[in-house]
Amino acid sequence: IDQSKQEISKIVIEKLKIPNTQRLWYLGDAFRLGMTVDEIYQESKIDRWFLQQIHQIVIVEQQIKEQGSSIFFSKDYLIR
Repeated sequence: IDQSKQEISKIVIEKLKIPNTQRLWYLGDAFRLGMTVDEIYQESKIDRWFLQQIHQIVIVEQQIKEQGSSIFFSKDYLIR
């Protein structure tokens, strides 16, 4: 199935509105699609602090995909 980013975004937004056991995974999808913390908050009403923490996890996930697990041993990463 080849869905456009816009169609996928609509599905994710609808899934964010309904509290359930899968919503955490849709949060990650929303960040990967480029949604901001405020945009996700507007749809989900999930606390912004929690959303920021999930966003940081997604950022690290992307860094690992781009740079591999060696990122954990870099000086810049360890200083954080």
